[in-house]
Order: sequence, then C-alpha cells, then structure tokens
Amino acid sequence: MDHAYMIDHLVDIKRYVYGVFTGGDQDCVEEIEYDGFIRKFDLDLCFQFRVWAPAGLEASAPSRLTINSRSKSPPDFGYGPWGGFQLVSESFVEIVEGLDPGVHQFIRIPETYIKGGVKIEKTYYIMNVIKTIDALDMENSNLIIEKRRIYSTSDVVFGTKVHINSPFKLSFYRDKIGDISMWHGSSQDINRLFFSQRLFGELLARKLSPLPYLVVDLV
Repeated sequence: MDHAYMIDHLVDIKRYVYGVFTGGDQDCVEEIEYDGFIRKFDLDLCFQFRVWAPAGLEASAPSRLTINSRSKSPPDFGYGPWGGFQLVSESFVEIVEGLDPGVHQFIRIPETYIKGGVKIEKTYYIMNVIKTIDALDMENSNLIIEKRRIYSTSDVVFGTKVHINSPFKLSFYRDKIGDISMWHGSSQDINRLFFSQRLFGELLARKLSPLPYLVVDLV
C-alpha cells in the first residue's frame, strides 16, 4: 500500500528555525477577488486562505531573518513571520519545484543572520501552500465528527468539524490526490499539511533536516 505523510505540529521550538523577521511593509494591502468578492488582503491573509500573493504583497514580505541560534548550519524548516510551519530552505524549494513546478508560492528572504549578527549563506523562503485537496476516506479513518452551528438566522445552519481520534489512523483516496506532491486539507477535511511519498523520499535522499510526520494510507 502507498502512503502519504501528514506533517505534525512543530512542537519543540528548539529543533527548528525561529527568530525575528524585519524589513518589509506589514501595512501593505491589496484588493483580491476571493470567493466571488473583492476583499482587502495583506500578506498574512494570503497565507491563511492559501491565495497566491500578488507582486505588490510579495514585495512587502520581510527582507531579513535573524535566527535565535549561533549554528551556522540551521535546520531546513521553521516558523514563519506569523507563527506555524511556514519557513523552508532553498533546498526544500528546489525539491518541491522539481515535483510540482509553479504550484506553490515561495517568497525569498534576501538576508539570513544568526545570533551575534553573523550573516550566513543559507537562504530561506516563506512557503505559501496553494493546493487544497479534500481526499478523506471517512470509513477507514479514526475520526470524530463534530456538528457545529455556523451562524444564527431564521434557519438553523450547521457545519461539521473533523477531529483526529486516538490511535491515529487516516486514509485518503489516491485518485483525488493525483500527482500532486504537497497539499493542504481544507477546514471541512483534515486541515493539515501533507507530503506525497515521492516528496518524502526526496527529502530523505537529499538529507534535509527531519520533520515530525504521521503516515497516512492511500486507497
């Protein structure tokens, strides 16, 4: 059976890249059509909604990362400007672009420093995972479905939220994923980041630093 890999939360902050992002324009906004409406987006909202940031917002990204470590060979993965797993090395970008060319957005941070103000050559990118896929095989996954009221009107409207139960068991439909190598589930599915077996194998072959992951079955 083939597998995919769900990236788990980066809990131990000291194992990953974290630090201070400076430069750029935090107040920059642009009008973007989303879900049939024109809305004002800043760069953070583009990442939250997995919308490709236009050139103006891309240019507003931080220009410098100062890592809270003295290591001149920091890990390949870390926390982005808004928290969470958004920071990846140039080596990771090369692998993903080789597998999914032009699918995801990677915004380069021009300068990287370590503690003490020492500039290093390792280059990092802020990762915007654009591709969203709902491929969940409910029958073969260990899940809890929570019914929630979405909003209150004259009609009662409910939605569902999916929680992963213990012990961990997830199954996805292979044909819904296709040939994509990296994707994000939606809020109606499993709202997490996933790697294909091909991508996972390339990361091991290139000896990139480890990520926490859980194995997902494909049927």
